Amino acid sequence: MQEKNDMQNLIYTLLITQIKLGVYRQHDPLPYIKQMSDYLCVAPETVRAAYGRLKVEQVITLSKKAGAHLSAGCTENQIQQNIQEYFESRELCCWILPHPCRLCLARWSCCV
Repeated sequence: MQEKNDMQNLIYTLLITQIKLGVYRQHDPLPYIKQMSDYLCVAPETVRAAYGRLKVEQVITLSKKAGAHLSAGCTENQIQQNIQEYFESRELCCWILPHPCRLCLARWSCCV
């Protein structure tokens, strides 16, 4: 049961991060529950629970016919700020980890 909740939280966090980074904009459709569950190799109920949480928080709207749509997205300025904060937090890990930083996926100036 705990593993299912972990996956729901992971999917929820993934979608929130994508929204904050501008992958999905206001009124954009999200993948259908079946598509998302197939892509992530999880049960549809797990995705449905994550979408349900987004609906309760009024981040998305859900409809059997139309699927899931983003209710309110971030402004362009918010997206730029979120992107900057996202990568700044990862750059910091390069300074904390021993050099050469083999765990960084991006090539930061501290890792060259």
